[in-house]
Amino acid sequence: MKINLKITGLLFLLLLSVFILYLSFEVKDRQTLKIKGIEITGGKYFSNDGYASFAMLKDTSYFSYLNPAIIKDRIERHPYVDKAEVRFDGTDKILVRIQEKKFAAMLVDSTKQVLVTDNMQVIPCLPNSAELNFPVISNIKDVETFKNFSFVNGNSEIKTAFKILEVFKLTNSELADNLSQIDLRNGKDILVYFSNLNFPVVFGRNDEIKKAVYFNSLWKFMKGNEINNYLDYVDLRFDKHVFLGVTENNTGNEGKQI
Repeated sequence: MKINLKITGLLFLLLLSVFILYLSFEVKDRQTLKIKGIEITGGKYFSNDGYASFAMLKDTSYFSYLNPAIIKDRIERHPYVDKAEVRFDGTDKILVRIQEKKFAAMLVDSTKQVLVTDNMQVIPCLPNSAELNFPVISNIKDVETFKNFSFVNGNSEIKTAFKILEVFKLTNSELADNLSQIDLRNGKDILVYFSNLNFPVVFGRNDEIKKAVYFNSLWKFMKGNEINNYLDYVDLRFDKHVFLGVTENNTGNEGKQI
């Protein structure tokens, strides 16, 4: 019995020694992993070089203090970043793949403009941003100055604008891509502007989803039509009727009902 206990003890000590030896080699190997370069990809709304500057990853003299976890944490602190995938490429280079937040629009008030994500979180517009071509939502009634990183899904005006945006995204990519502004006009009739049209679309109030669907159907007939060159507005405020505001100099009429 004592012999068996001694053998068991020796085996335990032997395994423990092997484990400690393994750990020492593992630590030594990790210490030899020196970062010589950091490559960042995925930046669209902010340049990859800009992300590196924000995360203080430009000075190679500080690379010895970095590891993947630290780099990931720094990158994900950027307001535009949803998450970052960080991994070693070989033994001396770090690859960072950025996934940016999904922005839906830009909110504008009298003091500033901010971005808003598809889940309606407010994100500040940073200097030196690369490409921020989003529909503008303006003149929002009863709204306080937008607080960065807050959510505005409780604001009925902004929710209405998002409904209009979503309908065009689902029904007509051309109109969605060219939708430039939703003017909420501080509670008055909503005006929607498209960059490929020289006139606004008057949505009025209520039934915004139905009106967006209807204008999408109407646009299929209006697209490429010469009358677009003479329109002042398209009015969707009247149930079962659409009014075309036609330039008086060209038609002799103020408006045409169809």
